[in-house]
Amino acid sequence: MPSLGGRLRAARISRGLTHAQAANKFGCDRSLITKLESTGARYWGVYKLTQLASIYHVSVFDLMIRGYEKEPCLHQHARILLIDDEPVQRLIYTEYIKRAFPLATITAYSNAPDALDWLQSHPVSIIVTDYKMPIMDGQQLLMSLNTIKLNRNTPCIIMTQSVEIKAIRDIAKQSGALYFDKRQPKKVFTTLISDLLNIS
Repeated sequence: MPSLGGRLRAARISRGLTHAQAANKFGCDRSLITKLESTGARYWGVYKLTQLASIYHVSVFDLMIRGYEKEPCLHQHARILLIDDEPVQRLIYTEYIKRAFPLATITAYSNAPDALDWLQSHPVSIIVTDYKMPIMDGQQLLMSLNTIKLNRNTPCIIMTQSVEIKAIRDIAKQSGALYFDKRQPKKVFTTLISDLLNIS
C-alpha cells in the first residue's frame, strides 16, 4: 500500500492541483503541502489530527491509538451520501458502495433539494451525485454546498454517462470535485471513494 504521503500526492495530481492550489484549498502554506507529501504521517498527525477524527467520526484519542498510518481501516466507517434521480442507478451504486465498504453508512436521495435539506444537520464524509437530474443538477448542488457550513468542505464525486464528458469533467474540476464516467468499471468508482476517504 502506498504511503500516506504518496496517496496525498496522487490525490492532488488527480485533482489537477498544484502545490500552491492544494495549500489554498487546505488553508495552509505551500511548504506544508510539500512536507505532507514527502513525510506523510509525521506532519499529517500534527496538522490534520482533529479534522481526521471528525471525518472518520472517531475520537482523537481513538485515532491516536490506531496510529495515523492506519487510517485507511477507518474509512469503512464513513458516512456516504448518494444522490441519483434514477431508482435503478441509485440501487446499483448503493450496492457497489456496500460491497466495497461494508461498514459505511449510506444515505440515498432521489433529488438534490431534499439531499441539501438533510445535509444541513447531518455531516458526511463524501457526497456522490449524479450530474443530470431534474429540479437541480449536480453543478447546482455543488454550488449550494457552499451555504451549508456543516458540509461546505465535504469531498464530492460527480457521476455521469453523458457524451459531454469533457464539459462535465471541467465543471467538476472547477468545483474541486472528482468525476466518474458511469461507463467505466465499478472498480474505478470504488477506488475514487477510497482515495478521497484516505486523504480528506
